[in-house]
Amino acid sequence: MAKFALAAVLLAATSVALEEGEYALVAHLKQHNLDEFENIFWNIANPDHPNYLEHLSAEQVAAKIGATDAEISAAKTWLLSLGAKPSSIQVSKLRDSVSAAFPSPTMDTEPHKMLSALAPQKPPSVEFV
Repeated sequence: MAKFALAAVLLAATSVALEEGEYALVAHLKQHNLDEFENIFWNIANPDHPNYLEHLSAEQVAAKIGATDAEISAAKTWLLSLGAKPSSIQVSKLRDSVSAAFPSPTMDTEPHKMLSALAPQKPPSVEFV
């Protein structure tokens, strides 16, 4: 299942428009209902199943595995607290990641130092950055 989930994450990546010197940060949210989603996947792939080749839309996938509105809101709030540009925040089509642009780091605010210092404030819905 890990390979399948990773594929979904890669397909759902958002692109943030960056200005010179900015960097992007992507907060990957915990996916929901992965066991059920895997069953749906195998049913679609099984020629003997009634749902064979009945592919789901991106919206249907998002409804199954995506984050809730509250989880997305918490991730957005966290990114803003880290200094994200509010206008740059984007939610992936599958609702499994939130990305944002940040101003160019200075010697005092290198991204890895900033994240390490604020990691305890990371919302529970954010699985990894």
